[in-house]
Amino acid sequence: MLVRTAIILAAGLSTRLRPIIGNMPKQLLRINNVPLIAFPIASLLKNGIKHFYVVVNTMNKDYISEILEYMGVSYDLILNKKPERANGYSALLALERVDDEYVMLSMSDHIFSPNIPPKLLNAREADIIIGADTKPAFISVFEATKLLVDENNNVKDIGKNIANYNCIDIGLFVMKRDIVKTYKEFCNRNFVVELASLIKHSINVGRNVIAVDVQGLPWLDIDTEEDLHKVRGIANNFINQLINDLLDYLRIFIEEETTLQVE
Repeated sequence: MLVRTAIILAAGLSTRLRPIIGNMPKQLLRINNVPLIAFPIASLLKNGIKHFYVVVNTMNKDYISEILEYMGVSYDLILNKKPERANGYSALLALERVDDEYVMLSMSDHIFSPNIPPKLLNAREADIIIGADTKPAFISVFEATKLLVDENNNVKDIGKNIANYNCIDIGLFVMKRDIVKTYKEFCNRNFVVELASLIKHSINVGRNVIAVDVQGLPWLDIDTEEDLHKVRGIANNFINQLINDLLDYLRIFIEEETTLQVE
């Protein structure tokens, strides 16, 4: 698949990190001097993404716009005025704006190796392709969204609380634009719309949803204080190597004066 457009979901309110970061938008949190949101953007830029649709909220939109301008990327901001409706609603708002047949979708707080997107892009065509990991190194399985995938890579179930699962959702997807019709059906009936719920609904109505196992390629998400400790601990070597691999896109942050570091 030739994919040149990506959606970044950045409208969440980051309530679990409020005791650590206060009122600062999580996406601005500096990790080795790089704003958190710059990591997924840089990994996608390295894989040929040319334009980003970034879903923001009223509190972080100006800050995120400043980072995107600083990086020199092509983007559109999409304002989610109801972030309490959750990340599935944000995904719908962005998909309604996309013109391309396929689009990548990433969370703004997930850091992943640039070797991961090609695995999704080289998969067989489907309505939704989910990046999955059977050997996650840096995440808490208890906190993670889980997947049940059959021997043909078809996703049979998804959710944080499912009892039967065999891999973890890594927060990176390829979606066919016309999935928006299925998403609208669900959003019209539900106020709070998690992305996992949208995907589960898509499975239930017969849409083709598959998973691609990244088999332990490094990634992590930043949701809790424990995740911040990992950045300085078991994930530190990965972060440093990733910055080196993505230096063409992140150099502008590395060479500036530090404004905030994870302690």
